[in-house]
Amino acid sequence: MTSPTTSSLAGPIAVVTGAGRGIGAAIARKLAGMGAVAVLCGRKRSSLDSTAAAISAAGGKSHVVECDVNGPHFRGTTGW
Repeated sequence: MTSPTTSSLAGPIAVVTGAGRGIGAAIARKLAGMGAVAVLCGRKRSSLDSTAAAISAAGGKSHVVECDVNGPHFRGTTGW
């Protein structure tokens, strides 16, 4: 049986919030390393670009989206 941490994710797209640092960045790198295209979301473009560079250097694919998912426009559309 294949371990969840080593299985291939070739093809899926993984949207990761907080991908510029800490746990979010680590999750994005891991998912990209498993074959997913990581969509990196966060508030600071420079941090997201750093995560994207690490993913690219390891042979993975990513796309950066600078955004704030805690903004009122998100709360209003999700019913929070």
